[in-house]
Amino acid sequence: MNRGEIVSKRRVTPATVSHHLKILSDAGLIVRRREGQCVYCDAIPDTIAAYTRAIAKIGRRRKAAGRTALLIVDPSSSKISRYASKFSLMSA
Repeated sequence: MNRGEIVSKRRVTPATVSHHLKILSDAGLIVRRREGQCVYCDAIPDTIAAYTRAIAKIGRRRKAAGRTALLIVDPSSSKISRYASKFSLMSA
């Protein structure tokens, strides 16, 4: 799927889509490939599955402990860190 297709389906600006696609690409969740003037994005299922498992595991631990967690994703290393908080919502 290319950016134009996402923009038309989701009714968001091209800049917003580009911004989010860059974040997903930096995190290793998608790969971008150029075909002529178009840049297509494809999901990387193995990475998405690994993130899903890690987040679910953290969520189960936090739920069992009755605490919330703030998850930090480091796109340069594709690792997930967690920081416990007494608050259910933290501002960055």
